[in-house]
Amino acid sequence: MKYSIDKSKLPPEDIRWLSNLEHDFIDEVQMVVNMSTELDWELAHIVSVVERKKGEPFINLETNAGWKIPGSLHVNLTLKEWFEKRIDYEPANVALSVKLTFRAKTADEQKTKSASDDGLSTFIPETPRHTFDQIIIPDETRKQIMDSLSVVVHRELVYNTWGFGKCDKSPNSILSFYGPPGTGKTMCAHAIAAYLNKPLLAFNYADIESKYVGEAAKNLKKAFETATKLDAVMFFDEADSFLGKRIGDVQHGSDQSLNSQRSQMLIYLEEFKGVVIFATNLQSNVDKAFESRILAHIKIDLPNREARAAIIRTLIPAQLPLVAPLTDDDLLRASDTIEGLAGREIKQAIKTLLFRKAAELGADAKFSADDIVNAMASKKKEVDALANEEQERIKAEKEKKKKKVLEALMRNAEEKVEYLDKMTIEDLQAAIDRRPEVEARRKAEEEAMQNE
Repeated sequence: MKYSIDKSKLPPEDIRWLSNLEHDFIDEVQMVVNMSTELDWELAHIVSVVERKKGEPFINLETNAGWKIPGSLHVNLTLKEWFEKRIDYEPANVALSVKLTFRAKTADEQKTKSASDDGLSTFIPETPRHTFDQIIIPDETRKQIMDSLSVVVHRELVYNTWGFGKCDKSPNSILSFYGPPGTGKTMCAHAIAAYLNKPLLAFNYADIESKYVGEAAKNLKKAFETATKLDAVMFFDEADSFLGKRIGDVQHGSDQSLNSQRSQMLIYLEEFKGVVIFATNLQSNVDKAFESRILAHIKIDLPNREARAAIIRTLIPAQLPLVAPLTDDDLLRASDTIEGLAGREIKQAIKTLLFRKAAELGADAKFSADDIVNAMASKKKEVDALANEEQERIKAEKEKKKKKVLEALMRNAEEKVEYLDKMTIEDLQAAIDRRPEVEARRKAEEEAMQNE
């Protein structure tokens, strides 16, 4: 969102509301475009915050939609109706300028599209939904991210003007975000794309993997080619499958395919000149070959007490009907009930509270600090209960396996006792006498295998 007025003079709650409105609008645009059956046009949109003149509406919508661009009038009307339903609050003295520009694709572009219909996965870029202003992370983590992005921001100066390109042919920035689920790794990827003013291409393993042998490698190649063409930031979510250690004892075709895919990933990372972000829960799973190519391993950890309070504050809408304004002490009191929870779970707690109140009281609902605290406490109780159930399940599974192992050992022992009972004293002594020879032969075979 562009600001043509002094942003610092706006109340923080207005800035948050405007930012949320923009992100919701971007999602709506993408959904409407995806649902459209017309494929011969493109839609660009610009949302700006401007000074509101007396008598002027809050939303100023400009568009070039028309009959010459099939389907554009329908899309334009749908987005206009969305704004009318969505606007239930208007910040004072500011207005929104929304420009929707439909562009019909040329015949050459249509021809190119048809030629590129290769049956492989299609990768569609996203407009970043978050900025660093909206993300609550430690200053040290933020600094790590910014230092890593300087490779892109100052590439021309360092690689060309200062000549470092003679020493390093890969001016890319490859980052690995690791940490517990729900801590904001995906949000950070969006914020990086927004900071660099680039689109985001997000992938998971299912986007690349294919049931056809060899096609996963083609999908991976196409992903990097698409990112290069669009100058997009690449984000691989749940990246353990992409970065995992290569399989040493290959026994199946799928093992070979996975090893090949990981080897190709290494090659593409060397050649790509942009930003690649991997998100993983366990850093220890990363193959050493990838570790040496990753510029920075950045831990996105669970929020501390103050960070949880700040997250709660950002999730309270400016227009929410509060019994009394929430104080810092109120937020810290709520934060104290949810130690160990991630931002995603905090958001779920607020969402559950809002819909529960809406169902109970409708538009007459009022929210107090105690409501917030109780909502957080309920979410913590729910998460702890699920964790305990998982621990019990794991414990029961271990006990079940232990029981099966003991049963197998007992059967084996009984079989050996039965076998020994049938042996004569002479046979038993002969077996004992042969034992050193058998052990020596086994050891020699193991050494021979190691030398190979």
